[in-house]
Amino acid sequence: MDFNWVVVRLAWALSGLFGAFALSVFWLPRKIEGRAAIAKGAIIGGTGVAVPLVFTGLVLRQLGLDGNDLDTAMPVAFVLGMLALALINWIANAVDRREDVDIIDVAREVRGGELIDKKEGE
Repeated sequence: MDFNWVVVRLAWALSGLFGAFALSVFWLPRKIEGRAAIAKGAIIGGTGVAVPLVFTGLVLRQLGLDGNDLDTAMPVAFVLGMLALALINWIANAVDRREDVDIIDVAREVRGGELIDKKEGE
């Protein structure tokens, strides 16, 4: 195995991890704010490392850039780490807001109607 390949992938992973940590300083899902630091670290670190490792090469290839050039690959991995955590945060907050709502009401909201707040009427 080429040693350069390993170093490049480690750089992608670290860049994505730093991107996820940079976003997590400002924005975390409400559901995990009260959890243990290890759980938060596993969620942030897992998404921040896995997504850039999987998708950085694909994105660089689609942009016509060289994946071995760390000056261009690391910012792409950083942004992918931020986007991965942003997607996880968005999904977690959306699920948390609709936790006690009927599936029919959620479908109505997705189709463009207003969400009926069951908590106020009960």
